[in-house]
Amino acid sequence: MDIPIPKEEVEHVKSIISEAITAIKQEDTLTLKNLSNQTIHSSATFQDIGSILFAIVIYSTGKIIERKEQLGIKNWEEFKNNLTTALENAHIELSKNNYPAYLKNLKEARKDLTQVSPSLKESIQDILRKASINKASKLYEHGLSIGQAAYLLGITSWELAEYAGHDKAEPYHHSHGFTIKERAQRALKFLS
Repeated sequence: MDIPIPKEEVEHVKSIISEAITAIKQEDTLTLKNLSNQTIHSSATFQDIGSILFAIVIYSTGKIIERKEQLGIKNWEEFKNNLTTALENAHIELSKNNYPAYLKNLKEARKDLTQVSPSLKESIQDILRKASINKASKLYEHGLSIGQAAYLLGITSWELAEYAGHDKAEPYHHSHGFTIKERAQRALKFLS
């Protein structure tokens, strides 16, 4: 599968991944938030699943770092090492133009977030859910419809509309005619 973004954007994404790895190692939450917001521009422009997934991973990581004391994560250094290794591998695969392997490593990074501690799984999933809603809101601000942004992030238009401050969500009619159940299954598959 070809990488669905232009070559110059691939170089930008690679540099953001490198910066994110450094920020995670330094526990620099502000940089992670800023990098996540930068990545959203690519996501909105190219509707690239990899950029969206990466934005969620680094935004969520920043939130976890902010709350690490409160969450009481015991294997903190192991968590950071696993996460940065997955991101380093994603960077390598992107350099090789191997988009499926790049996505696989981003999904591994997301998985590392949910496995930081079995007792915290629910808290981490809540952080990931809120990150998805936040990033969908940013996609909406960048010009995607509420329905498109919600679909790409696997959330409902209602969740996004509520977060974005609208009274009601606009309906999204996917051009492939997927049912709501099929879209939900696709979103769950993407996020797993």
